[in-house]
Amino acid sequence: MIRKIHIYLFAVIVILSTYGCVDETKVKSVSLNPEEMTLSIGETRQIELTINPISSAIYNSKIWSSSNQNVAVVDNKGNVTAVYAGTCVITATVDGHRARCKVTVETPSYELEMSEGAVYTTGVDDETGAMTQIVRLFDDGLTMNEDGEVTGNGMMINVSLCSPVGTDTLSEGKYIVEESHREMTVKPGEMKEEDGRNYVTGSFLGQYTDDGLVVLLLTAGNVNISKDEEGRFTIDCQMEGAQQEIVNVRWQGKPTTYKSETEEPERIYYKDMVISDTVMESETNTRHTLVTLTDGKSKIRINFRLPLSTEEQLLAGRYSLSDQEVSYTISPEGSFIEKDGKTIDLQSANINVTQKGKEYLVEGSIKGEDEKDYVVKSGKE
Repeated sequence: MIRKIHIYLFAVIVILSTYGCVDETKVKSVSLNPEEMTLSIGETRQIELTINPISSAIYNSKIWSSSNQNVAVVDNKGNVTAVYAGTCVITATVDGHRARCKVTVETPSYELEMSEGAVYTTGVDDETGAMTQIVRLFDDGLTMNEDGEVTGNGMMINVSLCSPVGTDTLSEGKYIVEESHREMTVKPGEMKEEDGRNYVTGSFLGQYTDDGLVVLLLTAGNVNISKDEEGRFTIDCQMEGAQQEIVNVRWQGKPTTYKSETEEPERIYYKDMVISDTVMESETNTRHTLVTLTDGKSKIRINFRLPLSTEEQLLAGRYSLSDQEVSYTISPEGSFIEKDGKTIDLQSANINVTQKGKEYLVEGSIKGEDEKDYVVKSGKE
């Protein structure tokens, strides 16, 4: 009888000891709900964190983190706020256990009808000789002075056009966003730093607030410009940002026009053109053709380099001044301007040759060693 009682008491002790070893502070697992979410820019949504066992939640700190705070941020309660387009991962960590939620922030799109328009002609592009014109379209919440300074609150699109040389107003046609800076293109947006300050150039969508300017760089798309019989322009911008943001802006009206303080290029409208003196350069596989343009007062001589294989005196294409002996360039040797009894060698040249029937048109921009810019154009002024 005594022996049976001892065995019973031992069993009770074992059972009590087993239950007494359970650690209610130790986390076994964590989970998040939802595990994926899609937000719009600026939207906030809370993620539900479940800790197993529930009793362990009070004994352990919760650490929230975002893999990319430029996309979304999270606070210590699991509230996620979308910052900008993209994807990131929100992670909750409790006692070494982790759970994750994938967050996608939707790409924004803008459909804007602007009420004001202005055009700034800033001069000849150093790279290609195209005329640079800044088109600014903005809503009635903004005002702009002659220096281009903007005040107020509202939206504005800044479009940097490379227009045909000699342009005094907007040229009709389709402009394509690309890096070439050639005629009928749009310069893409770019952020630069100078003297410790950041600034934006090229094309961008901007929002002015009391806190300053927020910009979206425009890196693809096109701009269509047309004009009616009354001289009213229609400008349609169908652009994209670096993260595929859609930006469609439309404006109609007669723009306010400004010109920069830089010296305007002198225009030479030639009436006569003579093509002569074709010279073969077998060592470099090029041939040289001299073209002389005159307007009755001045003369321009351009030494074109052509492919050796051609039998034509001149070929359509774009030519620039170069020291390298290659086709479709202009040789500095033999190229000059004669003006006011002086001969001026060329410092740079960007010339476009087109052919209409049996005639060639030679147009573009040149710079003499006198540091003056010249626009060369056929026909009458």
